[in-house]
Amino acid sequence: GKMLEALEPDTRTGDIMRDAEEVKESFEKWLKAYQNSKFFAFIHFYDPHFPYLPPEKWYRKHMNAIPEKTPLTEQDRINFYPNFKPLVGSIENFRPDQMQSVEFSPVLDALVHLYAAEIEYVDSVVGELVKNLERSGLRDRTILIVTSDHGENLIEHSRFNSFFRHGLLTHQTETRVPF
Repeated sequence: GKMLEALEPDTRTGDIMRDAEEVKESFEKWLKAYQNSKFFAFIHFYDPHFPYLPPEKWYRKHMNAIPEKTPLTEQDRINFYPNFKPLVGSIENFRPDQMQSVEFSPVLDALVHLYAAEIEYVDSVVGELVKNLERSGLRDRTILIVTSDHGENLIEHSRFNSFFRHGLLTHQTETRVPF
């Protein structure tokens, strides 16, 4: 069989934190060279992983500005953990489908909305990719599978110190993957 190859020589394949638009553009550049051949492509969009840093246009749909002290790096999140503990009682029964009706502190609210904005952003980029496949005539001969590698604990399991992360627990918030 054919060996796996990088999309293109200058692609930063080891940099999983590239933004969705850059990943899409890299794939589309690669696709031009292979569009007349059978191909398999696995495209991984990292954006809905912490740190939640969607493009400004996307987070501004939810908030005017990111509140001061919002953890935006892994070290910030670790340093912020003690601030989550006093909030555990008020957030213990939180469920993502209640996101529009629950009152959080400005920082918690920002993190939940930054996560939502990341998902909306990637959804938009995937939509652009599909439209580009349609325009190029490839959509009819392409099987698209959109899935996730895992879920994300927002604040549902706060008593386990699992705030805005994954990989520590086996609750459905982490293990239920859409397909």
